[in-house]
Amino acid sequence: AMKPNGIIICPLSDFGGMTTKALEAGIPVVYVDIDYADNDRISYAGTGDEALAEMGGEYLMDILNGEGKIAELYIPETGIRRSAAYEAVFARYPGVEVVARGNTKADYEIAAQASAAILQANPDLDAFVCIDSTGGIGAATALREAGMEGQVKIISMDTDQETLSLIKDG
Repeated sequence: AMKPNGIIICPLSDFGGMTTKALEAGIPVVYVDIDYADNDRISYAGTGDEALAEMGGEYLMDILNGEGKIAELYIPETGIRRSAAYEAVFARYPGVEVVARGNTKADYEIAAQASAAILQANPDLDAFVCIDSTGGIGAATALREAGMEGQVKIISMDTDQETLSLIKDG
């Protein structure tokens, strides 16, 4: 439309002032699922990423008794706040070492390959922290293929049918 009544978007990157231009033209903009702090959007609807990651990080620390070797699977475009919140939790625990990070590119196959490489380089890994569902599925796939199911914890965010099936299967 030449002049829409409004724009609702899930921004995968900062749009370089496009939100401001839309607002200046009288078009309201709402961000869904992903938010950028330095934007002019009128509203945001989505998960509180920092709180969610903090809960996941503290839950993992309870499971690991505040220590262990952790790998993070992430998507840089959308997981910045989640990654930062996890890192803030882990920084409070001197017995925690983040030994590797892998970019899943939001692709299950790439996530599994990244997880397998991390496992090979860190056979004593205690946990994967996954910023989105592709990381969790990739980590579970790599653990299954390595015969390590149940040996390494997985904290994953977001859900899809594959994630739910993996949880049911243990």
